[in-house]
Amino acid sequence: MIKSLYFSKCNIILFKLTLLLQFKLYSSLSANHFGDCITKTCGDVNISYPFYMIDQQKSYCGYTGFEVICKHEKFPYINISGVSFVIKNVSYEDQTLQVINSMLLESFDDKTACFGALQGLNLTLNNEKFKYGAKHSEIFLFLNCPPTILEQSSPNWVVCGGVGVYKNESRLRDLEGKCKGVVSVPYDGESPFIDGNNVKEMLEDGFSLKWLANNCSTCRVSGGQCGYDQDINEFSCFCPDRTHAYGCVLPSKKHNSHLVLTLALGAVIVGTVTFISFVICANRRNTFASKVTIPWTTRADKNLKIYGSLTPKRYTYPEIKYMTSSFKHKLGEGGYGTVYKGKLQDGRFVAVKKLKNLKGDGKEFINEVISISRTNHINVVALLGFCSHRNKRALVYKFMPNGSLEKFICHPGNGQSLPRETLINIAVGVARGLDYLHRGCNARILHFDIKPHNILLDQEFCPKISDFGLAKLSKTKNSFTSMLEARGTIGYIAPEVFCKNFGGVSHKSDVYSYGMMVLDMACGRKKVLVEAQNSEQYFPDWIYDQLQHEEIVVTNEITDHGERGLLRKLILVGLWCIQTYPSNRPSMNRVVEMLEGDVESIQMPPKPILCSPPRSEIECSDTLVTV
Repeated sequence: MIKSLYFSKCNIILFKLTLLLQFKLYSSLSANHFGDCITKTCGDVNISYPFYMIDQQKSYCGYTGFEVICKHEKFPYINISGVSFVIKNVSYEDQTLQVINSMLLESFDDKTACFGALQGLNLTLNNEKFKYGAKHSEIFLFLNCPPTILEQSSPNWVVCGGVGVYKNESRLRDLEGKCKGVVSVPYDGESPFIDGNNVKEMLEDGFSLKWLANNCSTCRVSGGQCGYDQDINEFSCFCPDRTHAYGCVLPSKKHNSHLVLTLALGAVIVGTVTFISFVICANRRNTFASKVTIPWTTRADKNLKIYGSLTPKRYTYPEIKYMTSSFKHKLGEGGYGTVYKGKLQDGRFVAVKKLKNLKGDGKEFINEVISISRTNHINVVALLGFCSHRNKRALVYKFMPNGSLEKFICHPGNGQSLPRETLINIAVGVARGLDYLHRGCNARILHFDIKPHNILLDQEFCPKISDFGLAKLSKTKNSFTSMLEARGTIGYIAPEVFCKNFGGVSHKSDVYSYGMMVLDMACGRKKVLVEAQNSEQYFPDWIYDQLQHEEIVVTNEITDHGERGLLRKLILVGLWCIQTYPSNRPSMNRVVEMLEGDVESIQMPPKPILCSPPRSEIECSDTLVTV
């Protein structure tokens, strides 16, 4: 009787699990905009995110201000800063578009107009959604000038008469009062000389703009359609199953094939749960898992196998030695291993991280491989492969020619420094990468070791978050994470990581580490502490006091007002991120908004209540923290 009742309870549990899986499956297939945002064509131009075609696509398929009107089925028009432009070409990979002012185009068609329609119209750009391309230049058209001026420099006059063409502003004062109008016209090119004979041909090519909307490559590569939720002002990736934050979990080419995979996965899960429940019920004890010992390498293989094509390549140890020339060129050394420069057979340079002979089951190695295998973001380092041979373990990354951020901000005496604007771009990139780890993955990834040494810079100084040895996966995105020991690097560890009185450990712990790193970027901790009157003074306390009195030491070296504004923005964002209690810190998404917004809109944060710990406490904490 008791045995029968026991199995009845198991059957009820299995029945509920089956219903739950079915509900989750069918609910995920509803309320989806995947089919609404497919690419449209106007003439020879493909229109897709961040642009969307009015009357043919929904507004959530693109950004506000990126609306396109297709006239006569072949001319895509876009309105920027109140001026109508014709789109000639779009490069979604480079995030650039080639445009020409519609009125300028019409003046070319009308042989009698001779630029007259442009009088009083300002063609310069003033829009926060777009910026000029790298080859941007401007010429000045002086309209309806008198014949006496015409005779003075004939090569600069357009044949139709009365229009002067100049590449710089040197003659603005001379001609502005004599001609009846002046128009600044942007164009692409580096021509040393422009005159009335070639100005039309040059302007007919238009000029390039670079848009500032979210990058869509991650969503597109995963098989999704990019969009934008205008209610919450956030990027969305419309996938065959449902809407995701950054990319589709299961990339697929056809909706039907994705449905089959989803159903198959559900069947496997139900079968697995049924088998495990049967074993548990039959033996009336939960000791099956404890009796089965799985080597850590086998466990890593099984965890990586589920990612299919996303799994990084596995190299043999001889292959690792060959690509690094027997570990000849050392790039640096970290807490868990040494990094060497290598070269693949296809000619690509790589960075090979050879891990030390770690004790135990190699948990840090498994963490790094599995964590990065889940990611696909421009600001997260790309793992190309790994090696696992007995106690020899290595990770193969894409080579970053500019090394780590640390050498640019922590060693000011070596002559390597970055412009403040570049530092802002790096801070934004790292923030986007962390936001992706916290919100964009199937399981939230907490890094726990954000610091300058773990931020790598590529050829264009685009930042990449690296070193996931201390990372922790959180299956639920709204809960705290349990930790048996503190982890991180001294100086970047959030208070709640080593003291529960400040709150639970969560993604806000990464925000704190990020804030300390940003303060390093703004001021340079080593330099500031040398110049501080009291070496025992807490670094953020000192910065906060200096900011209140506008006496930051490094600002003495900056005379440009814009540079001072960028510096102040970095410091304010950093101070918001290191608020003592996690609930007072902004999310990484909010951090991106602050960095990209106006510095005047950022309020002065409360002063962090942590005071400088005594030297004895700092020495003691070394034994508690995994460095």
